[in-house]
Amino acid sequence: MKEDTIKADLHMHGPIGFQQYWLRAQGYAGKNLLQLIADQAFKRDIDISAITSQREEIPMGSVDDRLNILKNYEAPLLPKEYKVEQLGDNILVVEKGKKKVYLLNGQTVMPRENGKIYDLLILGTNKVPSNMSFGDTIKYGKDRGLIQIAEHPYVETHRGMGKELLEKHIEDFDAIEGHNSQARFSAWIKKLPKIGAMFSRAGREFNEKAKETAREYNKPYIATSDAHRIEDLGISHIEWEGKIDDSSEERLFKQIKERIRSGSFGTIENYESIFEWFNWVFTFQKGIKSGKVVDEYIPSDRI
Repeated sequence: MKEDTIKADLHMHGPIGFQQYWLRAQGYAGKNLLQLIADQAFKRDIDISAITSQREEIPMGSVDDRLNILKNYEAPLLPKEYKVEQLGDNILVVEKGKKKVYLLNGQTVMPRENGKIYDLLILGTNKVPSNMSFGDTIKYGKDRGLIQIAEHPYVETHRGMGKELLEKHIEDFDAIEGHNSQARFSAWIKKLPKIGAMFSRAGREFNEKAKETAREYNKPYIATSDAHRIEDLGISHIEWEGKIDDSSEERLFKQIKERIRSGSFGTIENYESIFEWFNWVFTFQKGIKSGKVVDEYIPSDRI
């Protein structure tokens, strides 16, 4: 039997947020987010994509509970040519014609250590409590068999864990995020007066340092989009030859976990365009300062 090339983007948020302010600001308001995400995955031949939630608390059904928002509100509104199935509680399968994408529940968990907050990428749920110690967070994930990835570890101005924590827990991670598509600026641009500081957390050298650590400790590293625009889904990803075991949620997550832990995959590494990076970052900064972001999700058919 001929094997297929499986492509997976394991760190993808979608829009900046699912709140109505962000959807309007990014041009998604009134559009079916699940359809947009599935169509972008189909366009780039992405078979597996995380839907990554991030907030200190993510109550079930809240606007920050991203995969469940798509499942509960947008899946019933898809055009009839789309087929949607639920694989357990943490995988949504969308199919159109011969195209199929598996959307995984993911979370950027925020452990707290020595008075600082860090980022840790989790796949398999978005219900890991934040604000536990780093060690307790890791243990929580291991006890439940979750996939745990060291998220942009050297971007310390944006909650990267840094060298000490990365090396301390190196054996606990399934992989390191070695290429993040948002870390797109060369080192020289940070030296520019006034605007250089803006790029301090988006430098390519942070990717290179993560890769160096991965090689030093013989740890696999993955490439991800870390997309905050639907259009960027899959610009960087990992890929391997094989078949997807979708006989159960547990088996699919186990398959992905074993695949990345073994390092038996290739990486496709690209960067978001400068124009689009500025677009979403300035939109985000403006929205935060505006105070107009209301924590409520409005389904696409009610706008």
